Formats: sequence, structure tokens, C-alpha cells
Amino acid sequence: ESQGVYSSEGMIRFLLNETNDLSNSIRNNYTFKIVPIVNVDATAIGRSRYNLNWIDLNREWEEYPAEQEVNIVREQVINFNPDLFLDFHGSIGSDANYWYYGIGNDGKTNDLMNQISKYWTNTGNEGATAVGSAAREIYEDYGILSVLIEWAPNTAEINRQIMTQEDWIKDGEEIIFGINDYFKAIQEI
Repeated sequence: ESQGVYSSEGMIRFLLNETNDLSNSIRNNYTFKIVPIVNVDATAIGRSRYNLNWIDLNREWEEYPAEQEVNIVREQVINFNPDLFLDFHGSIGSDANYWYYGIGNDGKTNDLMNQISKYWTNTGNEGATAVGSAAREIYEDYGILSVLIEWAPNTAEINRQIMTQEDWIKDGEEIIFGINDYFKAIQEI
């Protein structure tokens, strides 16, 4: 699920760019807490989804307390109380280059993804995310707008070209653009 890690890198690169006026404006108006990878130890040995205890961290969010990695992120979310929680993944089996699982029925998820996806091509909506996933449980437990974004595998094509690490890094930058557009739009209402 390295696509999400590279997209996190793109978000961080953009936000730390001190020569970009938009980046400076966004940093002055919003606070971002980015955890590029939750499962560091197991990922280091080639496992992305299961931790060193062979627990599927993507489905460990329903119960509290859970595995240490999940508990740490959950506690940070509780303490920070963000306006938005994004959960990035990579997956297979879709015709879309990107797709998302929206949480809740209030239309905010679609509004947010409409802002983000205007920078992307071939975006799909797969419906509700699985019980136990971070985005679903953060929304249900705390009412925080939450979206799980999935990227197609590195064999997915954009305009007949294989997606690369640089494509996913660019996606992360474009997620920031979409988040900025979304919050600007709701402030105008």
C-alpha cells in the first residue's frame, strides 16, 4: 500500500515549500497532522497490512483498546480533534485510478471528494468502508469527517501511462489543493 505513503510525502513536500504562496497561505490557515505510515515495524520487513503480531491494522479500529499502533493514532485524533481525517491505501481490482469510501450520509464526503477529484482523472466512489477501518470508526466514534482513499496498483494506467511514485507524490499535493478548496467553500456558506 505504498501509494498512500508516496501521497503523504507529496502532501508534506508541498506544505513545507516556503517559496510557494499557496503553501504558505495553507500553513497559515490550517494545521495538518500527517502520519505517513502507521505500521512502520512490519513494513520494514515487507508487511504493509499486518503488524508484527499478524493483526490486520486496517480492521483493528472497532475495539478500543486495540493494537499499539492503532491506539497511538486514535489518541492523537482524540487529542487533536481534527475537522478531517484521511486514511490512505493502495488496492487492486478497480477500473478507476483512484476511488474513495465515504463515511456518513451528510454529503460532506462527496463535497470534499468533488473538490479533490477535480484535480484527478478517473475517480470512482465505492460506497461505505468496512467495519473496523480507521475512517469508519473515527467518523462513527467522534463524528469527524473521514474518508478512505484508495489508489489503484502501480499497474494502473493514466492516459495509457503506468503510474509512478512521482504520480502518487503529485496526488498528495493535489489532495492539499482539494482540501483547501473544500474548506474555503464551506467558509463562504
